[in-house]
Amino acid sequence: MLTWIPWIIAATAGFEMSFPDGVILVAIGGLGPTIAAIIMLYRYGDTATRKDYWDRAISFKRISAKWYIILFIIVPVILLISIAISTFFGKPFGAQLLERQYLENPLILIPFVVFVFFFGPLPEELGWRGYALDGLRVRSNGLIASLILGVVHAAWHIPLFYIEGYPLRDYLAQPLMMIVYFALIIPKAVVMT
Repeated sequence: MLTWIPWIIAATAGFEMSFPDGVILVAIGGLGPTIAAIIMLYRYGDTATRKDYWDRAISFKRISAKWYIILFIIVPVILLISIAISTFFGKPFGAQLLERQYLENPLILIPFVVFVFFFGPLPEELGWRGYALDGLRVRSNGLIASLILGVVHAAWHIPLFYIEGYPLRDYLAQPLMMIVYFALIIPKAVVMT
């Protein structure tokens, strides 16, 4: 509900991602899993559970420095490989507008990174894997918990397909891409667990 209400408003009112009202509603909706997790955490969790959640959420010491280095090297390398593969399979490099803009002016990445950091997958994961997965794993094994979370996570994205200018909107015209999108979320949930 915390997510779908702003997203459904954005979709039904015709707000677009190219305008602040659409961006704001999508951002607010993206915070839904984390807000729900925090509400549940403080409503039903004990002190130790809350401490554990916040330690996992904000402690950079839990991950060794070598993994941060790998992260900051592997992600750009994967991006460059994906651009090369796209170009190889016929997508003209000039058509890759976003990638080209980033290469020509890397500073335009800053607002994007800030937006994604505070309103993208990071706050989603604080709700999904930081809280919901723990509850599911108490009741079932890791595989079953991940599969359940994957299905819920996939369904959670449905309103985004109806918001003009949101990248998933293009999938409405390509049913196969929509099927692939949903089919990949569930195994990704298992891998991420």
